[in-house]
Amino acid sequence: MKAVSSAKMSERHQEALKARYPMIDFTFFESMKEAYEEAKAADILITYGEDLNEGIIESIKHVKWIQIISAGLDKLPFTILHEKNILVTNAKGIHHIPMAEYTLGAILQLSRKSIDIFQNQQKNKWDRTIRVSEINGATLGIVGLGSIGKGIAKKAKAFDMRVIGMNTDGRPSPYVDQVYSKKQLSALLAESDYIVIILPLTKDTYHLIGPKELKAVKQTAYLINIERG
Repeated sequence: MKAVSSAKMSERHQEALKARYPMIDFTFFESMKEAYEEAKAADILITYGEDLNEGIIESIKHVKWIQIISAGLDKLPFTILHEKNILVTNAKGIHHIPMAEYTLGAILQLSRKSIDIFQNQQKNKWDRTIRVSEINGATLGIVGLGSIGKGIAKKAKAFDMRVIGMNTDGRPSPYVDQVYSKKQLSALLAESDYIVIILPLTKDTYHLIGPKELKAVKQTAYLINIERG
C-alpha cells in the first residue's frame, strides 16, 4: 500500500509513521505541486486539504482514503469525493493542548501588559504608570465548546477564572460554570471579560459575530479569535 503526503511534515513525524506502519510505503513532500505525480499511484493521500480540487481528485484514480491533518474540511470538493466513494478523515481533537496554551498565554499577556513592558524594556525605559490586572475571578466566555474549547476551560479553571461557554443547545460541559445555547450568545458576550471564539465554519456559524454581537460586548473586554484563518 502506498501513502503520499503533500503536507509539510517534520522528519521526526515521518520516521514515526514509517516505524509504526512498516507495511505502508510512505513518500513525503512539502506541497501538492511536488507530490502530484506520486499521488496518482497512491492508495492514501495525507494533506491539509486546501490543496485539493476536482481536477486533482480526478487524477488520483487509486486513492481510497484522504487523511486531512487539520480539523477544518470546508474547502474540500465533497461532491466528487462522494461520487468516487473516497473516505475522508480529519485530525479533529489533536489541537486542544497547544491552542489552549496559546489562549491562556494571550489572556495573561493582555492582563499583565507583557507587550508594553517588553517594549519599554527594549528601550531601557522604566514606566511605573502601566497598570496590570489579575485574571483570577475574571469571566472567560468560550464561544464553541468542542475539544479545544473544553481544553481552554480546563486550563482557565487552574487560574480560578469563572468560565462560561456556548454550545448548540446549552448542555453542561466539563469545567464550565454556566453553559448558554446559541440563542443566548449576546448574554454570554455581555458577561465576559475575555471572549474566545473557537467554532467550526458551517452554515450555522458563518458570520455569527457581527455588529449586533459586538455591541453586546463590554468596553473593557478582549476578544480572542483562534478559528482557522
